[in-house]
Amino acid sequence: MTIDDFDIIVSTIPESDRLDRLFQYFYDAGIVRWMLDYEPKYTEQPPIKIRYPGAYGCGQHFCEIQAKMPHRNLIYFEDDAILMPDFCETMNRHLADLPDDWAIFLAGYARVWEHPEDVEGANKVSELIRHNVKIVHGTQCVVLRAGKWRENLTNDMRNHSFYGCKPKHGFDTCLVPWAKENEVPVYCAAQSFVGQGDTWSAITGKKQSRVGI
Repeated sequence: MTIDDFDIIVSTIPESDRLDRLFQYFYDAGIVRWMLDYEPKYTEQPPIKIRYPGAYGCGQHFCEIQAKMPHRNLIYFEDDAILMPDFCETMNRHLADLPDDWAIFLAGYARVWEHPEDVEGANKVSELIRHNVKIVHGTQCVVLRAGKWRENLTNDMRNHSFYGCKPKHGFDTCLVPWAKENEVPVYCAAQSFVGQGDTWSAITGKKQSRVGI
């Protein structure tokens, strides 16, 4: 598989001031085909307490996007993603290295909280790919392979059982635990190659950029 086998979706809000920057990254990387999907305003709150309310809206939007095209391969970007000019070539190298069973691939900035053996490299599939990820914080670039498992993801996100995998957290920190609980193979880049901009820091209360590459 190559990046040409995927539909590229950008999750954003109307009149987002992030899009000009993201489109420039796309242009520099040679990406000429993508779709925008606008996140609605959510008035409903989940039945459990989530630490970061924005992560709930992001997760529900992700659910809706991937449910619209359950039989299509998707590359999902949040609108604050930071891409390098060689993104397409880098993505193609990683796609070629993924094991045959992969379903979810995390390419973006991710504060990956690893098992101790991950740090030692024992869980590397290759120099590019890591597996047995414990949890991830950050979903700027999520690659989804088409498959029956996508229907289960949609159903669990809609009935909120998805968030039970990691209570008091949001979409990003629930994705990997949900995948493991449902035996959905998830992998991540051994070295992330998509950054995150304009994120809010719970520590400083200010916006910051985290490239993580």
